[in-house]
Amino acid sequence: MVSLASAAAEIRRHGIHCEVHGEANFDSLTCDSRKCGEGSCFAALPGVKADGAAFIAAAREKGAAAVLAEALPEGVPGLICLQPRAAFAVLASFLAGHPGERLLSAAVTGTNGKTSTCLMLVHILEQSGRKTGVLGTVGYGWSGMRREAPWTTPAPEVLQPILAEMLAAGVTHLCLEASSHALDQQRLEPLRFRVGIFTNLSRDHLDYHTDMEEYFQAKAGLFRNMLAPGALAVTHADDEAGRRLAAEMPHCLDFGRDHGKHRISAEIANADGTSFVLDGVRCHVPVPGAFSVANAAGALLAATAFGLPLEQAAAALRSFPGVPGRMENIPLGPGRRGVVDYAHTPDGLDKALVALAGCAPRPLVCVFGCGGDRDRGKRPLMAAVATEHADAVIVTDDNPRTEDAAVIFDDIRPGLKASVPVRFLHSRRAAIAAGLELIASGGTLLVAGKGHEDYQIIGTVKHRFSDQDEIRRLSSSQPTCGH
Repeated sequence: MVSLASAAAEIRRHGIHCEVHGEANFDSLTCDSRKCGEGSCFAALPGVKADGAAFIAAAREKGAAAVLAEALPEGVPGLICLQPRAAFAVLASFLAGHPGERLLSAAVTGTNGKTSTCLMLVHILEQSGRKTGVLGTVGYGWSGMRREAPWTTPAPEVLQPILAEMLAAGVTHLCLEASSHALDQQRLEPLRFRVGIFTNLSRDHLDYHTDMEEYFQAKAGLFRNMLAPGALAVTHADDEAGRRLAAEMPHCLDFGRDHGKHRISAEIANADGTSFVLDGVRCHVPVPGAFSVANAAGALLAATAFGLPLEQAAAALRSFPGVPGRMENIPLGPGRRGVVDYAHTPDGLDKALVALAGCAPRPLVCVFGCGGDRDRGKRPLMAAVATEHADAVIVTDDNPRTEDAAVIFDDIRPGLKASVPVRFLHSRRAAIAAGLELIASGGTLLVAGKGHEDYQIIGTVKHRFSDQDEIRRLSSSQPTCGH
């Protein structure tokens, strides 16, 4: 059991002002009043849609012994903090035994490329004998253990116990994806990272952040506030936001084709991957596309922050197996290719299509949609990108959630170019089937937007649906023309 006095002392140790009201002891922590029980502490956090303070009474009825909040009702024992989110994260670490302090950790942030960069770094470290845990969009994993990821970056009451499990399993290194939401909500406190990696910044999450500057500031928080003393920053200097961050960082490994101290050159791409040179070292990443080279360069330089020579890291990268749902290749027979990618932003879709246009069979057909209850402004931008690079486009439902799918289509239409044939099909299964028909005698089908996700959210219900499974199933039953 933890007393309010000892909890307050721990919070203050991290520079957060905290006042104790009353006396209580607790042994668990949650920000969900429905999960409260006897001996728990309820964190009444301010939220985007609801204020946790409104659920204090419900939490107490469930048995919460104490409450962490910005203000407390009369007679309720607990902790008053003006930074309740940071205090919540600190307490989660405290209850778990400070596991993050004993892990050598890296965090990757940026709009696109976080998952690939993170998993490339994990692969390099594992190949060099470092036992490594990973937390990211496609799952949480360590020592053969895999768990589904409900969030890219877990909430503190989930994150800290997982880190404790990693330690118990002998994990020494940690790589995680730091989303802008998590950074803004201080979910990662009080972790301090040996290396921070920045991939790029482009439009996304403007349903949460006010504008691009606020979005950038959230990402920048990783480098300004969460790096350990003597840590390294690794930034993609061909990206304007990456250069901006590099200018702030005294210890920065900035890289790029045209900018940065560490230069990428001699790129040779084909369907099996891309060869390139980084700082005079020959490298190969088994994923096609210029964007994969940038992701690989970030992972390679980050590996050097853990003591690996660049040559050793590059040798390890050659056996990288790829990432589920990230330019995932699905062979369809001679001259035909299916590709599933998570591209759900204008920049991500642009990079995926450009990569395929340079090495894949034509025609290039793109199936894409836009998520409901999310940033509406990016919808016509994605349409413009699709019709800029693809030979034919099929617009379909992504995760419409609670939004009218017809309205999403209406938002997409203004960005489409009239010179490219476009179909609108709400059924994702029918859209994939239509795309396969267009490449029946040869070509490439890119199904974008959902990547590794094996579900579709319609209303508030998750329905089982896998783009990969649909491509395989439909292609196996579909006659191929010209053979």
